[in-house]
Amino acid sequence: YMIYEKAGTMTLFEHILDRASLTEEEAADYLRQAAMALSVAHSQGIVHGRLSPKSLILDEEDPAEEDCDAQIKICDMGQGFILRPQLFVTEETKEALE
Repeated sequence: YMIYEKAGTMTLFEHILDRASLTEEEAADYLRQAAMALSVAHSQGIVHGRLSPKSLILDEEDPAEEDCDAQIKICDMGQGFILRPQLFVTEETKEALE
């Protein structure tokens, strides 16, 4: 069995089509939330693989902050993969990361 969190039903793609556009503030907020979520995933070695507005769900019932309308949640993680950092570490990359 797989258990998923209950999230919104509209993707960012559908939201943009429905509204025809986003304000600059809305776009920046959604992008910031997605970047923060990806940062957490990447810190755990998880890569999404095919991120697009169709894989970002708007959860209006659980806004990220008081001043935003919806929280962005990333879906379709099944298309991603887990990196094995030990396979990619060389002396050059180790120095670059330090």
